Order: sequence, then structure tokens, then C-alpha cells
Amino acid sequence: MTKHNTRTGKIARLSHDIREQLNSRLREGEPAQTILDWLNAIPSVQAVLNAQFDGHPISEQNLSEWRHGGFRDWQTRQDALSLTPCESTTIKPNQTKSNQIKPQRIPPPNGTAPTLPEGVGRSW
Repeated sequence: MTKHNTRTGKIARLSHDIREQLNSRLREGEPAQTILDWLNAIPSVQAVLNAQFDGHPISEQNLSEWRHGGFRDWQTRQDALSLTPCESTTIKPNQTKSNQIKPQRIPPPNGTAPTLPEGVGRSW
């Protein structure tokens, strides 16, 4: 059985849409204070804070913890989504073999190549 660690902090309890916007702002390098001012001014965020955290605003520490946890998880998912195959690698009816988009081979992580039998060449 797989154990899923559910995040329970202030930011984790916000709506999915707010967390998506927050993660995009973090990805773009927006300053922490600007993000905190934006987050703490949103009525739906204030409602969560009032109901579950005695009205205490989201702090710099809360944002730092999210950046090292929830945001990193989000980045990992975004990276994985960008590596999934898409339909652009198939030939469309109006596309010839010569103008189709060719899939590219992605080398293994850390720049290491798989071990190949002697005499077999590498394709990258």
C-alpha cells in the first residue's frame, strides 16, 4: 500500500486555483513580499485563514515551507507533463514524411549513457 503525504499547512488548504497562481508566481521569481501581499488580500484566502488559523496571515515562513514542499512537487509534475508524448509526433493527413515533426531522443539523467554491448554504436 502506498502512503500519500497530504500537506496540511496554510497554503495547502487554499483552493487549487490559488495554489496554481501562487506556483506560477514562484516559478517566475516574484518577490516573497509581493506574493504575500497578494495572497493575504484575497477574500477566499482570508476566509480560510479566519476559519482554520484564527485569522493569522500567511507568513514568510509559510511561503518558504511551501516553496520547499508543495511548489517543488508542482514543479516535478510540470516537468513530467512536459516530457509526455504528444500527438505532434504522428503524421497528419496534410503532412508528408519530409515535413513532419521528428521525435527527439532524450539522454539519460546526469549525462550518463546506458552501457551497450561491445561493437554497438551510440545514437547520440
